[in-house]
Amino acid sequence: MTIRGVLRKRPCSFSLQSPKRNPAETYTDVLQKLQSLTYPVLFLANLSEITFKVGGDRAANGNEIIEEIDFGKTKAQRIRAYRSFRG
Repeated sequence: MTIRGVLRKRPCSFSLQSPKRNPAETYTDVLQKLQSLTYPVLFLANLSEITFKVGGDRAANGNEIIEEIDFGKTKAQRIRAYRSFRG
């Protein structure tokens, strides 16, 4: 199983193969966790989107910075978080 995402505005992917775990077990475990995510990138500054596809189902979770405001040493961001699912 591979998870694709956007890290620092560049596409990336992560392979979830491990010699220590049974592939079917890993697949089921990771799939359940991915399906239960609610705005997973909300507080991760360097990760703006996570997408995954399983069979005919596809999901995307992400955020988009709408506005940035500087308050001296503090930066505030107004974002739009989204989640989409097609199945």
